[in-house]
Amino acid sequence: MHLLLLRVKAYYLDSSGERSNTSEAIVTDTEAIYNLGISTVTVLGPESVINRNEEGEAKPGAAAHWPDVTVSVEIKGWGFDPATITAALVKDDNSDISITLNTKTTDTLTGTLTLYTGSTSAWAPRAAIGFWSVKIKQQTILSTYMRDGFEVQYPKPVISAFGNNPDMSITAPNFFDAQPIKVVGGPFVNRVNNPSVRLIRYGEDGAILDQLNGVVTSVTVPSGTYGYSASPNCTIYANFDLRGVSPGDYEIQVVNTDEPTLAGHVASNPFTPDSIPPGYYYTITEISPEVYDAYVYNTNPVSHVTYQDFGNPWRLVIEGLYFNSVGSPSVEVYLCSEVTSGLPAGDVRQGTVQGVLSYAYIVADFDVSTLPLGYYKAYVRNLNNGTTGWTSGAPLQVATPFAATLTGFTSNTGHFYENYYDIPGLITGTNLSYASSISITNGSTEYQLAPSDYTITSNTLITVNTLNLINCDHLQSWKVRIYFTGSMFGSLERDFTIELGPSIILARNNYGDTRAALYIQRASTTPEFSYETTTVNAKARRSYNATFYVRGMGFPIASTTRLKVYRTTWSREAYVNCVMDRDNKIVRLISPVWSMSGTTNNYVYSIEVQGSGATYQQSNRWTVTTSGS
Repeated sequence: MHLLLLRVKAYYLDSSGERSNTSEAIVTDTEAIYNLGISTVTVLGPESVINRNEEGEAKPGAAAHWPDVTVSVEIKGWGFDPATITAALVKDDNSDISITLNTKTTDTLTGTLTLYTGSTSAWAPRAAIGFWSVKIKQQTILSTYMRDGFEVQYPKPVISAFGNNPDMSITAPNFFDAQPIKVVGGPFVNRVNNPSVRLIRYGEDGAILDQLNGVVTSVTVPSGTYGYSASPNCTIYANFDLRGVSPGDYEIQVVNTDEPTLAGHVASNPFTPDSIPPGYYYTITEISPEVYDAYVYNTNPVSHVTYQDFGNPWRLVIEGLYFNSVGSPSVEVYLCSEVTSGLPAGDVRQGTVQGVLSYAYIVADFDVSTLPLGYYKAYVRNLNNGTTGWTSGAPLQVATPFAATLTGFTSNTGHFYENYYDIPGLITGTNLSYASSISITNGSTEYQLAPSDYTITSNTLITVNTLNLINCDHLQSWKVRIYFTGSMFGSLERDFTIELGPSIILARNNYGDTRAALYIQRASTTPEFSYETTTVNAKARRSYNATFYVRGMGFPIASTTRLKVYRTTWSREAYVNCVMDRDNKIVRLISPVWSMSGTTNNYVYSIEVQGSGATYQQSNRWTVTTSGS
């Protein structure tokens, strides 16, 4: 007996172009065996598994693997033995898929098969995506095949709605790098990979001119379906980089799941003017920068005034929309007195760009020292595409020199004392009503006054209600500084002198915590605190040691203060450094740990401090008590 490998390759045309099928069989040299082969395989239904193109055509031997759907097929050929013939789909590295034959003649077979299970049983793919061969076998004869005669596909996605997320508009400028688009439809299969989304612009001849591939950020599908759900039950969210792309009308396409040129991966049908409502394209427009305003950086309320001989270079903010941020620099910016033929003209000054923020703000430095006095437009050119824009008016002013003055800063008491925090004063000058904030500085440290610390009384007077000089060393040089906004933008300074003042102890208060004017830490094994109030003394215990916390003002920063507690023949004293808490307005002396041995029960004792000047005494300020009281 002789064996013969018979291979037949047939070519045919359909709407997708030239295609081919190959059939192979190993036969003997008997007449009966040569008389067996497959000519066509056709999927009969149901309609849900047939992926039709926009003309309603479908590949005859292709089916989508919807879960739990029985696929009907027809196999035509010759030499079939109805009594013994069997059929199956086969593919390397995959289990055979049996075809249940329902009708059998010598040249036609019809049958059913299942490609996927899932909705009524555990999800179990029965057929890998791609080409399978059709195998028939009958008694006493080796098998014959139609190579790649059957294609298992993903179901074709159907788009029911799309647009920008969240407003579903269908127009965007060619500017943003992550334009969010939402697509509603189905099936959008995400069991293995997410579906792909793209925008495609076609030429008049149907050729693809531009294709934009979206970055899918999420896919939402009905629970348990993995996206095998009909439109409009599924949603895709994707971001598109539209920067610099060609303007025009784009069709949107969804693919389950990779490139549609791969076997089994299927794209949604393209839109045509006849198949969709008018305007149902996604339109990308050429965008130019929009320029709304120009003002001085870090001013509140914003100032539109610069000065020729003060503050150069001026840092300005140009506000608008669609400012390019790609490249360095990404934009050019100008101040100009007019715009002629779309170009800056008249008196022009180019700025140095420092940055572009959120496509809407440009920060740039301008030297206006040689610009004539007057009002100027802001002009922007995007360097990625050369588009330009400018303000409709001329919002920025180059003005005459700074006009406010600061003539004096005095204390109501005649002195500014180191480590005092309640000193009232007066600031005099002109145009003080434009002041936006006040501070004091030694050149390296600047302390801002709170708005409640001062009152702008008039255009020539500011009343300082309380000046905090805690941690302000009298050995350093100090200035008061006033900041201005609006037409008086800038700042002025004036020297003032801080002196060492008398050290004092604060009056009694009812704080009852670490801000109390006097409190005593006493302990044997466990520390405890005794706080004074306006009516009750803090108490030390005769049998305990004690540490005294004394709050006051004027304790010197650079030297020690003598702290003494005493009564008649008993006393304790030490030279200690002060502890400062500027934010909470606390200046405090903390004594060493002193023994209370020798004190007398229920007697009241005095306290005194001496800094750089006279001694400050407070009699009957604290009390000794017995242990346990």
